[in-house]
Amino acid sequence: MGEFIRGICSPAKSLMSQFSYLVKFSVVSVIIISPLIVSLFFLQYEYGDEIRFTKKEQQGLELIKTAQNELLILASVIIKGQKNSTVNSQFSNFEGYVFVNCCNTVYNYSC
Repeated sequence: MGEFIRGICSPAKSLMSQFSYLVKFSVVSVIIISPLIVSLFFLQYEYGDEIRFTKKEQQGLELIKTAQNELLILASVIIKGQKNSTVNSQFSNFEGYVFVNCCNTVYNYSC
């Protein structure tokens, strides 16, 4: 087993023996630091995706909060039995939102 490893490592040993200590240190540093830099790049990319997704979620929550407030205003107007024109004016604020069946998902389709 030792001869096998020695045979595999002999080209690298002969190449490294030709270099000065500064070059040897630089080569070893590059070999060690390169995977670290690549790993940090992918980690940063992954965190960036999570941050973008979280921002979209926050925007969606704000939209849902606004839609719920408008729905409460509209429901209170209807319950109070105010005139039809008042209901229509309150409902016009609600324009542009589509509520999907039983979900709490709100889509804005206004252009």
